[in-house]
Amino acid sequence: LGASFIHTATIGHPIAGPVSGYLEFFSEVADSSGLGWVGTVDAGFTWAVHDNWIVDVGFNFGVTPEAPDFNPFLGVSHRF
Repeated sequence: LGASFIHTATIGHPIAGPVSGYLEFFSEVADSSGLGWVGTVDAGFTWAVHDNWIVDVGFNFGVTPEAPDFNPFLGVSHRF
């Protein structure tokens, strides 16, 4: 059992109507797992389908040896 320390820095900007883009740096350090520093540079787009629904698509690019080299993703968020 242990803790992870996560840090992010993100910038985003509207592109057109309900579509926005973002760029992020993500960092995670685990205190006892033996895993090294995980760092990624991430980029993606969000689409506000409705006031309470957002679709996002993006890519994470590993910049440290412990991070996956490439991770595409697609997600849906709903606010209740």
